[in-house]
This record gives sequence, structure tokens and C-alpha cells, in this order.
Amino acid sequence: MFKAILAPVDGTQGSSNALEVAAQVAGRFEAKIHLLFVVEPYILPYPTGFPYQELINNATQMGQDVVEAAAEALLQKGVKHVEKHTLEGHPAPTILECIERFSIELIVIGTHGRRGLDRILLGSVAEEVVRRSRVPVLSVHLRDEA
Repeated sequence: MFKAILAPVDGTQGSSNALEVAAQVAGRFEAKIHLLFVVEPYILPYPTGFPYQELINNATQMGQDVVEAAAEALLQKGVKHVEKHTLEGHPAPTILECIERFSIELIVIGTHGRRGLDRILLGSVAEEVVRRSRVPVLSVHLRDEA
């Protein structure tokens, strides 16, 4: 049923929980998992000489490290087909663009379950993806285990 699954990762427990679910779905359907870390551009005005590119480079390296760790975790769980992507852009639109780019059939995304003012101020990437996606989205809530 699903041959290409997109699993956005950001190094948080929420994305780790979603990765567990993505691994189960991939195992069931022998699907490929596309791991994605989105490097969000900094939109604040910076003074001349500010090391903007260094910030982007550091964030990109962090993203590659997160994707590598996620790929290793998936391989240990028996997922045979994994592709790794680190892209620059705003998270929700970039995730949605990957549907066409990688022929995605399912998105498995973690959510922090924020409510009230936190949700309004911080926004919700998962919520926007759920609302705007043309493919099924499986949202995995951050479990309150701590």
C-alpha cells in the first residue's frame, strides 16, 4: 500500500516517537523511508559582517547528524531502504514539497501536542502539514512519559 514514506526528523523525542511508527509501517509494507531535516532560514535582519552563512552551515551539519542517527536507528530496526535529505526552507512548506519530489505516499510526523498560547506563538508544523497535505499524514503525539 505505501512504498514511500516521509519521516521529518528534528532530533526531538517527538520525532523519535514518530520514527518508531514509521519503522513499523515501513516493515509492514516493505516501504522506503525518506528522512528529512529542514534547516530553517534565519529571517531576522543582521548587521553587516554577521556570520549568517556560518549559522546556516552549523544548522545544516546538525541536520545531517540528526538524519544520520535516525538512519542508523532505522537500519537497526530492520528497515532496508532509507534515503537521507537535509533541505533548507520553512518546515511545513518544505515537507509538503517533498511529496512530489520523492513520490511520497504517507507522511509520519511527530507532534508536541502544544495547546493554547504556546501553539499560537510557536505554531505547529505538524498541524499545517495535516491540513495541507494531499497524501495521508500519520501524526504521532509526544507521549507524556517523563
